[in-house]
Amino acid sequence: MTRHQIRRNVVQILYNIHLNNVSLEEASNLIEEGCEEAKGIALNVLNKIDEVDSIISSNIENYEIKRLNVVDRSIIEYATYELMFDVTPKEIVISEALKLTEDFSDEGNKNQVKFNNKLLDKIAKTRG
Repeated sequence: MTRHQIRRNVVQILYNIHLNNVSLEEASNLIEEGCEEAKGIALNVLNKIDEVDSIISSNIENYEIKRLNVVDRSIIEYATYELMFDVTPKEIVISEALKLTEDFSDEGNKNQVKFNNKLLDKIAKTRG
């Protein structure tokens, strides 16, 4: 399983938790393969979710985190977690998040890709 596929699974787990208000275990059961590694990463994200959401909220402009659609919120939360608490280079994190945005939420006009890119770039600049 590639790192991209694992990221995709993590986003799907977070999405299911947010949308369906289910447990990590239930959300993990809703995805296909590669579940254990994605489940572990999703748990790490969830353990830092208050901090992650605070970082997002302090960097989002003219918008509120609660107004983000669930899929974009899940993508941004995972990317923010990676930017702030992982050693993955920021260029890779942002590129992967934008690919996931194209796959899951962009309507072909690139507006959501641009929005997520701008937000994640701003968050990346705060990375120590």
